[in-house]
Amino acid sequence: MLFAKLRIFLAILVAILVIVIVFPFVLNMVGFAVPQFAFVGGASSGGVMESGIWRSVDGGESWKEIRFQAKGEPMQLSIQTIFFHPSSSAVIFMGTNGSGLWKSESSGASWKRISDRANILQSDSDVRGVAVSLLNPAVIYLAVYQNGQGVVLKSVNNGLDFVEIYHLNGGGVPIVGLYIFPESSNRLLIATANGGLLKTNDAGKSWNAISWDIGAIAAINVNPLNPNEIIIRKSGGKIARSLDGGKTWADININGSGNSAPGFYYSGPRVGGIGGNGVNSVTSDGVTGSQSAPFDPGAIFPFLNNGSNDFIMNASETRYFKSGDSLFRSNDGGTKWVSVQTLLPPRAKMDAISADPNDAESIFFASSGELHKSLDGGSTWKIIGLPMSGRVQSFWVNPNNTNIMFAVTH
Repeated sequence: MLFAKLRIFLAILVAILVIVIVFPFVLNMVGFAVPQFAFVGGASSGGVMESGIWRSVDGGESWKEIRFQAKGEPMQLSIQTIFFHPSSSAVIFMGTNGSGLWKSESSGASWKRISDRANILQSDSDVRGVAVSLLNPAVIYLAVYQNGQGVVLKSVNNGLDFVEIYHLNGGGVPIVGLYIFPESSNRLLIATANGGLLKTNDAGKSWNAISWDIGAIAAINVNPLNPNEIIIRKSGGKIARSLDGGKTWADININGSGNSAPGFYYSGPRVGGIGGNGVNSVTSDGVTGSQSAPFDPGAIFPFLNNGSNDFIMNASETRYFKSGDSLFRSNDGGTKWVSVQTLLPPRAKMDAISADPNDAESIFFASSGELHKSLDGGSTWKIIGLPMSGRVQSFWVNPNNTNIMFAVTH
C-alpha cells in the first residue's frame, strides 16, 4: 500500500513539473509566447541574487531590485543595454542577451517583452543597441544578434512591426551599436564588431562604408552636439576618437594609462544612441549563437564578460575616465586630464562609474558594496551603502529624470 501511494505521489510530482516547466518551454520552442513580466520589489534581506538589475528613484539614496517572472516563476535576465526614450521619461527600453527587447512605460517600475506581429525580432535574440528618432518617436532602430548573425531592424510603429534593413554577411559578427542623426530619422550610423563603420541616409536602402579598418570594435558613441566626434572602444580596451566623422582616428592617452580601459560609458542626453540613448553601450556578455561561428567576441574581447562603464563622455566638454582605483577628468573634450581625488585607498577596486547627464559635476561610482557620490566634481564625496551583493557592473542615469537610476550587478 505504501509503495502504491509513493508511486501516486511521484506521478503527481512529475505531472506538476511537466505543466510548470516542460510545457511552457516546449511552447516557447515552437513559437507560442508564454507571458512574461517584471515588477519592482523591496530589497531582499536574505538571499539576494548574485546578478540582477536594481532601480533607484531618489538619485541613488535607496535601491530596489527588479524581479522578472515567467508564469509565476523567477526569471533572470542578462542586461545588454538600457535606452531612455528621448522625449518621455516614463518610456525605457532594455536590451538583453538572449531574451530579446523589453519595454517599460512606468519609468522602470514594470516591464514587458516586445513581440512584433511577424516575429522578425526573436524572443531569444541579443539586443545590443536601441535608438529612437526624436523627430518621429514611432521610429525605432535595433542592433540585434540572432540566428548567428548581426542585423539592423527598423520599426515605424513603436515596435508593433519590424523589418530588417541590414545584415552582416558571413554570420557570427554582431553589430555593436547604432546612432540616429538628429536632423533625420532616415540617417543612421552603425558599427560592427569586426571594424565596420557604415552610414545610411535613406533608412537602409543604401549604405556608405566609412571604414572597415578601424580594428575590432567593442563599443562606439557619438557626440550629439558634434556628430563628427566619434569615440570607440577597441579590442584590448583601447579608446580611440575621431573628429572627422570616422575618417581618421587617434588613441586617447590619459596620463600614461596605456589606453587600458576595459569599458566604455557615455552619459550625455541625445537623440539616438550607440547601445542606448547615449547612456550606455557596454556589452555584459559574449555573443550567443552557433558554436561554429567564425567570429568569437569572447576570445577577441575577453572583457565583454566583465564589462563596466569606464569612460564618461558628457554632451559638454567634460570627460571622466577610470583606470583601476584612479579617476581622471578632462574639461576640454579629452585633450588634458587631471586626477580626481576620491575616498578610495590605494589598490581598492573602483567598479562602474556614471554621471548626471545634465550636470557634469555630479558623478557616481560603486566600490565594495558602496556608492560614492559627489555633487561638486569630486571635491567632496558621500558614501551610500548598497543593498545588492555582487559587483556593480554598470550604471545608467535617466537623462529625462536624473533621480531615476539603474544598476546591474553580477
